[in-house]
Parts: sequence; C-alpha cells; structure tokens
Amino acid sequence: MPHRQIVRNIASGQLSPVYVLHGEEPFFISEIVKTLLGTVVDEGLKDFNETVLYGRDTDVDEVLAAARRFPMMSDRQLVMVKEAQDMRMWKRKDDMAKLEAYASDPVPTTVLVFAHPHKKVDSRLKAVKTMSRVGTLFLSDKVRDYKLPQWISGHASSQGLEMGNQVAQLLAESLGNNLQKVANELAKLQILLPKGTQVTVDHVEQHIGISKDYNVFELQRALGQKDVERANRIVNYFEA
Repeated sequence: MPHRQIVRNIASGQLSPVYVLHGEEPFFISEIVKTLLGTVVDEGLKDFNETVLYGRDTDVDEVLAAARRFPMMSDRQLVMVKEAQDMRMWKRKDDMAKLEAYASDPVPTTVLVFAHPHKKVDSRLKAVKTMSRVGTLFLSDKVRDYKLPQWISGHASSQGLEMGNQVAQLLAESLGNNLQKVANELAKLQILLPKGTQVTVDHVEQHIGISKDYNVFELQRALGQKDVERANRIVNYFEA
C-alpha cells in the first residue's frame, strides 16, 4: 500500500493495531509517523496515552508492557518505537517469540508502531509475518533518480500546486534525491503561492533560490550541445 494511502487511512481513523515501517527511504516513514502522532491520541490526553520509546534505549519487554496497558480516558493509546532498527530483539529468537505472541493477539485499544528507517526488517521472521497479517507492514523504498521528477510533481500536487515536468526536472537536478529537502522547499512554495498555482521556473528562482539559467540541468544541456563557453559560465557561477 502506498504511503499516501496509509496516511489517508490513519487520518480517517482506519487504524491498524500494529505498524512496521521499514526500508531505506526515511521520508515516507517520517510522514506516516507524524500522521500517527498527530492523529491517534488527542492532544490533551497524550501524557496518559502516548508512549514514545527509542530502539537503542528499550527492549521487547518494555515495549510489550507499554502495549498491554489500557488507555486512560481515551478509546486508544499509541506506543511508538522510533529508530527500531537499533533494537537487539530482531536478532534474538526469544524476543521475537514474545513479539509474535503479542502480534497474534494484539490489544485492540493499542496502536503499536515500529519505525525502522534506513534498513529493512527480515520479512522471513514469523513475528514479522504475523504483524503483516494483522497490521500494516510498509516497505519504504528509495525513489529512483529517473522517477524523481514524477514524484516531485505528485508531491507538489498533494500540496495544492501544479508542476510541469520542466520545473520538476529542475528541482530534481538541483536538490537531488533527499526527499525531505525537496519537501521542505515545496512547503515554502505552498505557503507563498495560492492554491492551484502552476509553479514556474521563475517561482523556483525567486522563492527557492535555484537559478533558471545557472543550474545542473542547464550545465548538462550546455555540455550536450558542446557549448563550452556557456558551460564554463555555469561552472564559474557555481564556484563564485
């Protein structure tokens, strides 16, 4: 299931009892985590019903003890394990057996989340298979370079902006595949431009600071056209 669909489901109250969010691309995991933290527990009840743990500082017993508690003055509680890739339990059979036992019969008033960025979990593990069956197992893959302009256009659209391929290509070439950096720049445009605006190269130059004449995209074009003088001007601009 795409991360945007998971975000929509969470926002509409369609919650899984267990989430395992893993993979090389941290941006999508972060987006789902932010939506869970902003949705599952009402702001005034977070002190009682929201537990955030960190993988290197916790273990399976603490996580499951928190998950088995019942919410106070609320229909549900959230137990969030950030940086779950640092937990030692993934390599311990006894720990995974405990996790599998919980996943087989999760507490219905608990939303348990393992945010496991930068690497994959071992999907062959019985506990992982069980969590996938009863909950949501999301694999966050890197966006390939050739798909980056398409992703940028899609993300701009989700923010209420229209963006053609030329502008998306310019952003991709200039910002690279750091999706968080790209999203931050698009957030600037969302704030500064009216909803439905067709983003132009001039908007990018004015609000993001990427020159429409001096950028990686134009350098590649100059080199392809064997326009040495123009290529040198662009390189000198970068070095200035």
